[in-house]
Amino acid sequence: TFQLPDGSLVTLNAASQLTYPENFNGSTRQVSLIGEAFFNVAENPDKPFIVSARGVDAQALGTSFNVRAYQDEPQVEVVLATGQVKVNFAGGEPQSAAYLLPGEKAIAFESNKSLQQVEANLAYALGWKDNILHFQEATAEQVFTTLKKWYGVDISFLGYGTNNDWQFTGEFRNESLENVLTSISYAKSFHFKIQEKSVTIIY
Repeated sequence: TFQLPDGSLVTLNAASQLTYPENFNGSTRQVSLIGEAFFNVAENPDKPFIVSARGVDAQALGTSFNVRAYQDEPQVEVVLATGQVKVNFAGGEPQSAAYLLPGEKAIAFESNKSLQQVEANLAYALGWKDNILHFQEATAEQVFTTLKKWYGVDISFLGYGTNNDWQFTGEFRNESLENVLTSISYAKSFHFKIQEKSVTIIY
């Protein structure tokens, strides 16, 4: 967690990068995100705060919200915790924007430039800030992709193609990678080996 030049607070998730100017000169406060971050924006009605992530802009005046924009995922997600935020594709028409209320989520699909506005599960979307790893009917691919980012490891598989059609729901608080994998492996019938930053999943 760190402070931006305007006093806004940002919490970065794993495998994430935020780029911002030394000072917010001009009419907006614009930052660029790769990955995921939670923003607690300092109020300044005269200078909107804009997060640009993979061609999607999330704009706020004074609010707190989460942006998830990992390069290996097909969509950008913006979840609003407090205040109001406008979500639109960069350069898009104003009438196509999504205006979120607290507890809502905008899902932006780059492939067809479409926006969906749905109800969000705040505990699920924001748990990472409190070191809570949360899975809700996550596929095997989603589980292992999340673990790779969360713990900064490489994961390889033996026999993955024949036994990977499963979903997992669970929550882990400040748990080690070994404990998380042990819990999931009991439920999904696989073994694993951890060697420094490399993990092998064995079916």
